[in-house]
Amino acid sequence: MTSGGSSVRPSGYVPALDGLRFVAFFLVYMHHSFYTRYDSLSYFQGNMWFGVELFFLLSGYLITRLLLAEKRDTGTISWKRYGMRRILRIWPLYFVMVLLFSATGWFNYEDNYLPHFLSFITFTNNIHSAFSGWPNTPVISPLWTISSEEQFYLTLPLLAGAAVVSRRYFAAIALAWLTVALVFRVVLVLESVPYPAIWVFTPAKPEALLAGVAFAVFEKELLAFRFKWLVMAAMAAVSIWILFFTGLLWEPGLHQTWLYFGTAGLAFAMLWAVRTMPVIAAPLGWKPIAYLGRISFGLYVFHRLSMYLAQEFIPQIYDRELALTDTWVWAQGFVIVFIATLGFAALSYQFLEKPFLKLKTRFEFIHGRPV
Repeated sequence: MTSGGSSVRPSGYVPALDGLRFVAFFLVYMHHSFYTRYDSLSYFQGNMWFGVELFFLLSGYLITRLLLAEKRDTGTISWKRYGMRRILRIWPLYFVMVLLFSATGWFNYEDNYLPHFLSFITFTNNIHSAFSGWPNTPVISPLWTISSEEQFYLTLPLLAGAAVVSRRYFAAIALAWLTVALVFRVVLVLESVPYPAIWVFTPAKPEALLAGVAFAVFEKELLAFRFKWLVMAAMAAVSIWILFFTGLLWEPGLHQTWLYFGTAGLAFAMLWAVRTMPVIAAPLGWKPIAYLGRISFGLYVFHRLSMYLAQEFIPQIYDRELALTDTWVWAQGFVIVFIATLGFAALSYQFLEKPFLKLKTRFEFIHGRPV
């Protein structure tokens, strides 16, 4: 039962989607790990920032899917409960991490400590980083994505509300946002605004999040589409070409205007494949993999901390220069840091996040994943 006494409907939980969340994390983990002496592998790692885009798409899809199911089954959407669910899922671990770094002085690696700190606690770090650069503490810099997500959560009432009234309204709003974003990116490129401005500024790069919402809105048609395999393969092929062969994320150039259409397209094709191909969904839904996806928020939050601790305490194993010359050293460090990250995330999920997730179920009309 919910706190209001209404029946909670089953969710149609898909374990493979948790598995896909873990894939998204693992891509980010590879991107942030030390590069090897093999140029081809290093180039692959350099483009695995795509994992963030996959996270964004899954977030847009899963949240919208639950909201539309709530509207279908109850006749309404409680935006108050929606807000509480987002707070209880994100805020506990996020603010523990931010306040921990503030209390220990790790923000003081830089002169502009206060602006970065304020941007983290107000969920505006992506905007601050867009035009002032990353904080000098890479341990916490990946949390700019939480600011992007929180800002996107504010737009979901408009997007999902439009979809409830008419899917044409949603399509019109999404198309208008994409058009404005494209024009804005062109202006930023022509004005030579440096990286990471486009990458982290949500209004200029909504493709992945909007693609996730669109998949939820048009899911029935997408799953029933007769030629989905052909379209899926073509979409993935074009997107991979855009991601790997048109220019790097941090390089200036006009490729910045279309790069994110490619990453959103690839993430969309991956989600489509998971939802329609049992041969892909089955291994991703395997319990150990699904569990890793369930704790993927903690994995994402703690992986940079694990890397920092490894550099401080086992530099003979986890060292950037050694990794470039000795593949065995690189492999040891890669595995050890992953295990440490897994340990931190599992403890966080069990003792910090789970109590809030149980409380979160009181605000659910439609159950998400099991706690």
